[in-house]
Amino acid sequence: MRKKFLLLGIALLLLPATTNAQIRGGFKIGGNLNFASFEPDVPVGDLSSAVSFNFGGGLDFDVSKNFGIEVNLLYNNHKAEWDYRGFDPYYGLWFDYDITFSMHSLSLPVLAKVKFPSRQVTPFLGIGPEFSLTLSHKAKVKISANGLSDETTVDMGDTTEAVNFAVTLCGGVDINLHKVILSPELRFSLGLVDLDSSEIGTARNSQIVFFFGVKF
Repeated sequence: MRKKFLLLGIALLLLPATTNAQIRGGFKIGGNLNFASFEPDVPVGDLSSAVSFNFGGGLDFDVSKNFGIEVNLLYNNHKAEWDYRGFDPYYGLWFDYDITFSMHSLSLPVLAKVKFPSRQVTPFLGIGPEFSLTLSHKAKVKISANGLSDETTVDMGDTTEAVNFAVTLCGGVDINLHKVILSPELRFSLGLVDLDSSEIGTARNSQIVFFFGVKF
């Protein structure tokens, strides 16, 4: 219920600001470095960040020369890797476990942007909420021992929250080429929702994303 009121409040705040704005559409594609955090921490081995991708489109509302609002719809893939080694006394062998977590989501960031215009290049900074809907969450498990290996995939959707909320910061430049605007951009999204619905622990997800966008 709180999230519904928050969304309604954001929409009401944005409505008057975007009524007379110049609107540009576009698309963007990028790569992300994902940071997963668990509490309690993984008991053994190393949990590391992994590189994946994001892409999508959106609308840019130029409210004034120095202020704008950007709304995107993005498809995201978030990955993390967990590697550890364990001894199985039953078999008398050391086993190596390589686990790759992969979560796919759709997100809706709404970013307020401050712009510093010049003749052709316009730097900008922005901040805003980002709402995400989890589409799938799976773990690819590879087990190796004595030169042999086996792989399996575990569906983790039943223990993953369907909705995530993050605060996103961005910075970049708009390069005006008259017919199109090129927009390289760096974003950081801080995940605030516990994505683990199993009640065993907590899991949060944050990411750094580099986007390359084109606006018309």
